[in-house]
Amino acid sequence: MYLILTRKGIAIDVTNPATEDIDIGDIAAGLANVCFAPGRTARPITAAEFAIAMCNTAERELGINDPAGQLAALLAIAQMAYVPALDPMQADLWGSKLIGVHMHLHRAIASRFCLRSACASYAHGLKAAYTHTEASMVRDLFATQQSMSFSIPAEKLSLSWLQFDRDRYQEGSGVWTRAFLDTFNRISDARIARAVPTTWPDNLQGAQHVA
Repeated sequence: MYLILTRKGIAIDVTNPATEDIDIGDIAAGLANVCFAPGRTARPITAAEFAIAMCNTAERELGINDPAGQLAALLAIAQMAYVPALDPMQADLWGSKLIGVHMHLHRAIASRFCLRSACASYAHGLKAAYTHTEASMVRDLFATQQSMSFSIPAEKLSLSWLQFDRDRYQEGSGVWTRAFLDTFNRISDARIARAVPTTWPDNLQGAQHVA
């Protein structure tokens, strides 16, 4: 057992997270306060900014128009709100324990928002969305494209329409918390509009706007 206390005061055992303890407000605030690729970019980029960009990539570049698929893209790295990102060095140091924590959190988050089916159905598209978003970030914010986590040059995988402005230093965590929640609410509204009311899960967070 390893307990952490979230922004809303929820104690979560990250080694065995309870689905009902997952909260979209905690995820939004957590991602907005976590630096994606820390120390390697020309300016700080939050995990929330990356998640929104990845969601936009899934919809615009890969044609994922299903709101469930778009939410799966938005929440693909949501476990970073609770534990650090899993990079090769951490994997070597902590081995299966840290990998297991990420997997448990990912499953709990997918279950909380009824996205397990979407995560499976769009697995290939979600990986592609992550790759294209990462490549665009590297193109705009990295000093060298050799920092990519794969061998193909970033320029070949980056998207011309997806730009990471180097001058966005002034945008703090509150801005990205709100932007993430706005994106979540917009997609949730579209998902609700497509759902059959009698089959919509009563416990699904996102059925109402999150303040």
